[in-house]
Amino acid sequence: NVYDRAVAGVPRSNNAVESWHNAFASRVFINHPSIVKLMEKVRHEQAKFEIDITKIIQGHEIKTQVML
Repeated sequence: NVYDRAVAGVPRSNNAVESWHNAFASRVFINHPSIVKLMEKVRHEQAKFEIDITKIIQGHEIKTQVML
Protein backbone atom coordinates (compact mmCIF):
# COMPACT_ATOMS: atom_id res chain seq x y z
CA ASN A 1 0.00 0.00 0.00
CA VAL A 2 1.49 3.34 -1.07
CA TYR A 3 -0.08 5.19 1.89
CA ASP A 4 1.53 2.83 4.42
CA ARG A 5 4.91 3.20 2.69
CA ALA A 6 4.64 7.01 2.77
CA VAL A 7 3.69 7.01 6.46
CA ALA A 8 6.60 4.68 7.26
CA GLY A 9 9.02 6.92 5.35
CA VAL A 10 9.83 4.13 2.89
CA PRO A 11 10.28 5.04 -0.79
CA ARG A 12 7.08 4.59 -2.75
CA SER A 13 8.80 3.22 -5.82
CA ASN A 14 12.00 1.58 -6.92
CA ASN A 15 13.18 4.64 -8.87
CA ALA A 16 16.41 4.85 -6.83
CA VAL A 17 17.26 1.26 -7.70
CA GLU A 18 16.46 1.79 -11.37
CA SER A 19 18.54 4.96 -11.38
CA TRP A 20 21.54 3.13 -9.89
CA HIS A 21 21.11 0.27 -12.36
CA ASN A 22 21.03 2.63 -15.35
CA ALA A 23 24.10 4.51 -14.10
CA PHE A 24 25.98 1.25 -13.49
CA ALA A 25 25.01 -0.11 -16.90
CA SER A 26 26.30 3.06 -18.57
CA ARG A 27 29.63 2.68 -16.73
CA VAL A 28 30.06 -0.94 -17.82
CA PHE A 29 29.93 0.05 -21.53
CA ILE A 30 29.54 -3.58 -22.60
CA ASN A 31 26.20 -5.14 -23.55
CA HIS A 32 27.16 -8.70 -22.57
CA PRO A 33 30.28 -8.55 -20.37
CA SER A 34 32.11 -11.68 -19.32
CA ILE A 35 31.80 -12.62 -15.66
CA VAL A 36 35.37 -11.43 -15.08
CA LYS A 37 34.73 -7.99 -16.60
CA LEU A 38 31.45 -7.67 -14.72
CA MET A 39 33.11 -8.55 -11.41
CA GLU A 40 35.83 -5.96 -12.05
CA LYS A 41 33.15 -3.32 -12.54
CA VAL A 42 31.25 -4.46 -9.42
CA ARG A 43 34.44 -4.32 -7.34
CA HIS A 44 35.20 -0.83 -8.65
CA GLU A 45 31.65 0.29 -7.82
CA GLN A 46 31.98 -1.20 -4.31
CA ALA A 47 35.27 0.62 -3.74
CA LYS A 48 33.71 3.95 -4.76
CA PHE A 49 30.75 3.26 -2.47
CA GLU A 50 33.03 2.51 0.49
CA ILE A 51 34.96 5.75 -0.10
CA ASP A 52 31.67 7.68 -0.12
CA ILE A 53 30.58 5.99 3.13
CA THR A 54 33.90 6.95 4.76
CA LYS A 55 33.52 10.56 3.59
CA ILE A 56 29.97 10.72 4.97
CA ILE A 57 31.13 9.34 8.33
CA GLN A 58 33.85 12.01 8.41
CA GLY A 59 31.24 14.71 7.80
CA HIS A 60 32.01 15.53 4.18
CA GLU A 61 29.31 16.28 1.64
CA ILE A 62 29.01 13.81 -1.21
CA LYS A 63 28.40 15.10 -4.72
CA THR A 64 25.43 13.42 -6.32
CA GLN A 65 23.81 13.86 -9.67
CA VAL A 66 20.19 14.86 -9.62
CA MET A 67 18.22 13.09 -12.32
CA LEU A 68 15.36 15.25 -13.56
